Amino acid sequence: ASACLPPGAALIADFNVGTAVALAQRTRAWRLDVAVAPVAVDVALGQRDPATALAGAARTAARRGPVAFADTWEPYYRLDEVARTLCLERCGPLAVVRDCADRPSR
Repeated sequence: ASACLPPGAALIADFNVGTAVALAQRTRAWRLDVAVAPVAVDVALGQRDPATALAGAARTAARRGPVAFADTWEPYYRLDEVARTLCLERCGPLAVVRDCADRPSR
């Protein structure tokens, strides 16, 4: 998964994945260039429209650099819905947000 994560990326995660990544950063100095949002998915799931909240979090993070979702498990990450407004490329266990400039209009 590390090879799929662009340098300086923001990683939007749920508690399970986010905590493990944050722990690896603290104890093993793993990918210290990555900004982890360890409970962003959990917070979004508490919103009226979780997919819109996740897409918004990704757009906000993208202002600072590359963004990836830490997992593709649909019941949590809602990537089928998120992909209606963002371009996603699955890479290993991640979904990396890509530029949609070449995306055909619907």
